Amino acid sequence: HNPAGIRAFIDHLSRTNQRGIDLTFGVLDTKNWQEMIQLLAPFVGHWRVILPESERAMPLEQVHKEILLSGNEVKISTYQNDYERLVRELLDPSLDGTRYVTGSMYMVGKIRNMLALPWKPLWKKRSL
Repeated sequence: HNPAGIRAFIDHLSRTNQRGIDLTFGVLDTKNWQEMIQLLAPFVGHWRVILPESERAMPLEQVHKEILLSGNEVKISTYQNDYERLVRELLDPSLDGTRYVTGSMYMVGKIRNMLALPWKPLWKKRSL
């Protein structure tokens, strides 16, 4: 949900030689969303953009424009706040490859809940 997290994700994509990925993305206006899109752009073939459930959600029209500024030929699907349609499409068995979801924790959390994924702590306390 921030450039540092996106860089870690990109490290994974680079190590596993992945390009042209299918990526769901939504972001808040309080984040450096332009930088995140610029970092992700060389790796994404299909952007699925959706509004996080927050009054701070970045308008999708602006996200769409920033994606187009990357200059890469990509497919962009816009969902507004239709999470049900997004999840149905993400789970479509006719799609090949892995689908990724990144960006706002509000958006990721909602999708995790809809998929009934178990919650895992992001970090564990270490004993000294």
